[in-house]
Amino acid sequence: MSERPDEQFGFAPDHDSPVPYMQRTRDYYAAIGYTTPYRWAHYVDAPFQPLKKPLSRSRVTIVTTAAPNDP
Repeated sequence: MSERPDEQFGFAPDHDSPVPYMQRTRDYYAAIGYTTPYRWAHYVDAPFQPLKKPLSRSRVTIVTTAAPNDP
């Protein structure tokens, strides 16, 4: 297997990253000693599926790893 893992999984290239805060995260990880720049798994194509019924009759779920700050 000669392709890199990011190519194997279909990740989009690093420059295809629209969120500017990502550089701050890379800088943070570098400042605390990591030698490899932080990378996000993001894909060139997203596997969307057409709805089988109208959105008004569908149940929508959002899954996130973000949480409100609780000092």
